[in-house]
Amino acid sequence: MLARKIIMEEIKNIPQKHMAEIIDFIKFIKSKNEKERKKDITLASEEVMTKYWDTEEEDSAWSNL
Repeated sequence: MLARKIIMEEIKNIPQKHMAEIIDFIKFIKSKNEKERKKDITLASEEVMTKYWDTEEEDSAWSNL
């Protein structure tokens, strides 16, 4: 929580004309975090699903396409 408090104190001293840039940066960080989270979920799902996808039965089912 200390970091959050430091950020809040620093923001109080930033001129209003820079607030849009601060908001854009916060949105960028949130977006980056969301993309990383989705990537982690995708990789975890792929690892689990490999045992279902990588079978002779699946290969046979998709071989005619």
